[in-house]
Amino acid sequence: MRADLPARATPILDKARRRAIIATIHRKLAGHRDLAAWVEGSPLVAVELLIE
Repeated sequence: MRADLPARATPILDKARRRAIIATIHRKLAGHRDLAAWVEGSPLVAVELLIE
């Protein structure tokens, strides 16, 4: 299924919020990753669907 939905993406820039979100993802993935590097180097956005 494909859909073209109106949405807004807002960058998540607050380091504490970024770390909390990425740490949750990090715990669910298998393998070894450098959490600090991931927090510093990965883009992260909040997507809001603008459906009426």
